[in-house]
Amino acid sequence: MSFHKALSTWTLAAGLLFIAGPAHAGWYAKQTHTSGRGSQDSEMYYEDHKLRIDNPDKTSVVVELGTGGFTFIDHGKKLVATATLDELIKLRDEMMGQMRAQLKAAPPEVRTQIEKSLDDQDKAMKSDPKMEKTAKTDKVAGISCQIYTWKAPDGDGEACLADKPGVDMGDFRKDATALGKKLAAMGVGRGATSVPLLQLADYGFPMKNKRTMSMGAQTMEMTTEIKELKSQKVGGDKFTIPADYQKKTFKELMMAGAGGGGGPAPR
Repeated sequence: MSFHKALSTWTLAAGLLFIAGPAHAGWYAKQTHTSGRGSQDSEMYYEDHKLRIDNPDKTSVVVELGTGGFTFIDHGKKLVATATLDELIKLRDEMMGQMRAQLKAAPPEVRTQIEKSLDDQDKAMKSDPKMEKTAKTDKVAGISCQIYTWKAPDGDGEACLADKPGVDMGDFRKDATALGKKLAAMGVGRGATSVPLLQLADYGFPMKNKRTMSMGAQTMEMTTEIKELKSQKVGGDKFTIPADYQKKTFKELMMAGAGGGGGPAPR
């Protein structure tokens, strides 16, 4: 599994103080991601403080919002790995350090450009997006939403956020708020979650999100748009790992993905 894809997905949530109680409202969403590489769809399931994302390359991530546990699954290779938020942040820092060390051998102009890009990414990871509400509104998938804009060290963004998307998002938005507190306590902001679903949940449910990222002299535009959103009883089987899947460490799963075939492409 690609580290960059995993990194953008593990950040979907963080550990919360889970309070046991009755079952909580579930929902299903289908979204389309568009970038210079084309378009692809993914599906999301949420229920009882658990979130699952199914990617088109036969990989999934299951997040235990109550414990901060993350499960990465490669269905094509029948591999599974678990990790905590703390472990993933540590691994991210290690890999950033390795990248900076490798830059010492690069030509000065290339090194300066890439170091600036890494610095911008690091600043973005440690901050929350600064939101500005505009006077514009829109409808996405038949749901009315308010347009917000923001600026970040690594680029700008625009999102259409629905305060009342027609689906009970109360528990999910509480989870996202707790995520922000957890990340702040760990010294990082919600910029560490490159997933708009959680970055922007304080303001509403992101029906459409457009982000322009700066990478040195280049820019990359990415759009995520909800195509379907509905209440749904998800069921525990969506969050259960098949018994015949082989357990790996997170690093081993990354290496398996890097070998080609079955591993998700970087976000």
